[in-house]
Formats: sequence, structure tokens, C-alpha cells
Amino acid sequence: MDRIGIDFDGTITNHQKWKKDWASMNAGWLLFGHQTETTEMINIIGEENYARLKEELIANNEEIALNAELHPQVEETLRRLAQQKELYLITKRPPCRLGFAEQKLAMHGLTKYFKDIVGAEDKSEACKKLDIACLVDDDRRHFPGLPCKAIWFVPATTVPEDTSRVRVATDWEGVHTLARTWGRGPQPAYRWLHESDPSVIPPGDSFLRPYAVRTEMDLQEARTALDKLDTEILQTLAKRYELAKPIAEYKTEHGLPTEDKEREFAMIKKRAEQFKELGFDDPQFIQKLFELILEKSKQEQHG
Repeated sequence: MDRIGIDFDGTITNHQKWKKDWASMNAGWLLFGHQTETTEMINIIGEENYARLKEELIANNEEIALNAELHPQVEETLRRLAQQKELYLITKRPPCRLGFAEQKLAMHGLTKYFKDIVGAEDKSEACKKLDIACLVDDDRRHFPGLPCKAIWFVPATTVPEDTSRVRVATDWEGVHTLARTWGRGPQPAYRWLHESDPSVIPPGDSFLRPYAVRTEMDLQEARTALDKLDTEILQTLAKRYELAKPIAEYKTEHGLPTEDKEREFAMIKKRAEQFKELGFDDPQFIQKLFELILEKSKQEQHG
């Protein structure tokens, strides 16, 4: 009976929401779920930001792991696979943190499907020792040097083509189909990266571009993100208008004019420059926008 190795974080548990929220709050990026794949996310938010995310993920690992949802179809797929294969949970978690994974599996009644839970810094070495036929993992950085085949778990709408070494599954039903039908090959070792194989996508090659809307699910995610941004814009405007009241009181007390055309002109010019730095060169739009905002502020100052 073939042995299948299965990753924990990101493969069984779904960390997409936590990663998307972190990227939005800490790096200013609005990501779709499929853009939280490790290599793709590094391409988008940068190595420095991803290192910060990883540090926070490790520091709050227990809370995040226990609160994370499972990917759809996990329980049913593990049940079916366990009838045909020996399953091993292989995670990079050190032994002192394996308890979180065990607790999460127990919470959902999944422990019974695994022969063992293994913490290994080097997954290639662990697969070799356990004689694993195939590793299921969401992080392609673990694939170089694997002594077995690999199923890259990518919950995405557009994925790279399969190779003889790595197959791609976009959901757990796909994992089941591949793990059940894709047996051991004639070669004892497979490499994900190889200069002579042009079909292999090297780390850093982005195949999922930021803000790509390809499916109805992507469209709904994009609309939800827009709704959130619209709410934040309204909240910011409300705060701006609240500040107009004490300014009006100060001007009244000191006999200052309500309008300061010179300051307004300088402010609008600066906002247009800031907008350009963000990639949008449209000074006319900024002028019209802030003329409306300033007019409303003056109304608030007059009460």
C-alpha cells in the first residue's frame, strides 16, 4: 500500500483569510484567496513583508491554527484515501508545536485517518525515511529534491500545467483523484526544478497576477473588497467633517475668514501629486473631488 504524505498548514487548514487580512492591514495589498500561495504572495507583497507575516504567524501559531477553517472536502477525502493508502501528516512544525496540529485534527475527528504525525524541518528527508510515494503540499518550495512525486495543492482558478514530476490539484477532490490514480513512477527521485525542463515554473515566476478576476468567486471577492473600501472612504470623510467643527470655532473666536484660497490651492496640488505617485495621473479629477470635499467642510463649519 502506497504511503501519502500530507502537509498541515495551508493544505488541511485554510489560512487564506488570515493571510489576506494581514496583507491588507500591514502591507496595503488586497489579495484574492488564490494569491496567498507562498511563492505568489512573496512576489506580490515582497520578501520583507512576508518575513513579517511569517514571524507573526509563528508567534500566534496556536491561536491561528485552532481558529482556521478546514478546506472544503478535507474530511471526506481523507476518509476515502485512508481506505486505499497509508496517510502521514508531514509538517515543518517542530516537535514542541506538533500538539497544535494534533489538537486541530482531533477537533474535527481526523486523527484516525493518519498512521503518524511527523514534524520535520526537511520534508525531503522525512519522505525518504518514511518511503512516501507522494507528498501533498501547498508550498512548492518543499518540492526540490523530493524522493517522490508531489501534488501541489493550489486553491486557484488558473494553474500551471502538470509535469511528469508534479501534478496540480485545485481542491481536495482533485487531491483524491490524483493520489488514488497516480501511482509510483519508474524513477526513484523527482525534481521540481531542472534547467533542462522548460515546462517547470521556477520560484518567482508569477502565474496568478494581482487583482485577476477569472470566476464568479473572484468577482464576488472583488466586489466585497470594493464594498469594504467604500465603507472606509465614508468613515474617513465623516472623520474629516468632524474636524471641521473645532476649526470653525477657532476661526470664529479669532476673527479668521472661513476660506483660505491659497492653502486650498496648495493642498489640492499636493493631493494630485500624491495620487500620481500612486499610479494615477489625473489632476482634474483630484481638483473636482477636493472642491466637493472642501465645500462640504465649509458647510459643516457654518453649521
